[in-house]
Amino acid sequence: MGLTLTVVLAALVARPVAGPREQLVLLGALLVGIGFCYYLFLFPAGILVLGWLVARRKALSRVPRTLVLVALPTAVLSPVVPLLGLLVAGQSEALTATSGPDITEARLALLGLGIPVVLGLVAAMVRRPDPAWRRHLLVALTGVGYALGVAGLTVAMGGRPAYYYNKAAHLAMALLIVGTVALVVQLPAPRRAADAGRARMLWSTAGAVLAAALATLTVLTVSGLSGLPGHHRSLLLKGNTSWAQRVASPHLGGGWPRLAQNCVEAYHRYPPVPGTTTLVVDRTAYQGYLQSLCLSALQGTTAQTEPGIYGLEFREPDRTAALLHRVPGPLRIVVADPAAGRRIDAMLHLEPTLRSRLTTVTVSKSFVESPP
Repeated sequence: MGLTLTVVLAALVARPVAGPREQLVLLGALLVGIGFCYYLFLFPAGILVLGWLVARRKALSRVPRTLVLVALPTAVLSPVVPLLGLLVAGQSEALTATSGPDITEARLALLGLGIPVVLGLVAAMVRRPDPAWRRHLLVALTGVGYALGVAGLTVAMGGRPAYYYNKAAHLAMALLIVGTVALVVQLPAPRRAADAGRARMLWSTAGAVLAAALATLTVLTVSGLSGLPGHHRSLLLKGNTSWAQRVASPHLGGGWPRLAQNCVEAYHRYPPVPGTTTLVVDRTAYQGYLQSLCLSALQGTTAQTEPGIYGLEFREPDRTAALLHRVPGPLRIVVADPAAGRRIDAMLHLEPTLRSRLTTVTVSKSFVESPP
């Protein structure tokens, strides 16, 4: 949702609507929407809007009332969720979560998309006097620059670019994909039949279509979006199932109502304990992963719980054994399924020394009905 709203905002900055009043309302609404659904993208979105305001300051001077009526609620509403998350819910702790997936594929995708798109935008600026190409270039550079800035901030905090760099890189890739329009305009246009005859027109059209198909295939392959159902998985997915397969089969990783109930019940029954890491273990590794994510987000302990959530195999009993050894200090396990409880008992029988720092609790609803 955050990616979608930010891409729409970027498109409006690059090619605004005709009326300045309508443009202001749209940009303000999009900023508020981004702030409420995924505020990591609010900063680059704000930069894009600020750049458009500066560039159109003369035209906006003719609609001062609309500017004020839009700016005031936007300035009040867009930072509501970020401020609540950082000041009330303690989500600033997540800034220290420096571990996460490998960044090689994100870096390759940025390079594979960034270089041809930036060159295409520069070529479009040279060939066509439309200022929209210059705005497209600034949008693309803002996305890439933000991803690099997040990476630099993580390094400055003593970590390595990982989780939030990948999220910022996703936005940069989305904006670069929109920028591939600059590559399309470089393709040869079909000639008119009156000028070249029907046969030559067909050959010219076929050549343009083939060039477009090759360009599209290149972009899909490089950007890691080739995870077609039943075919190769996406380059950006570290698992056995592509994003396209998940969209085509929403039942994958089912049991969502039970997982949500477990998360809410654990949140109410087991408040966070300072110095103790709380994680959820379920029948399958993926179910435990989802519930641990949910609970740590509600409790505001995302940095504390990350050693027991990220970088572990989605296979039991390997995942449970790994988190028991990987998480330092006191550990509280919310057992969400009897099979998970038996798994932990067996591990404690083999390694009794783990009992000194381990506490197990249960969520009652999970023991009523559990999928096989």
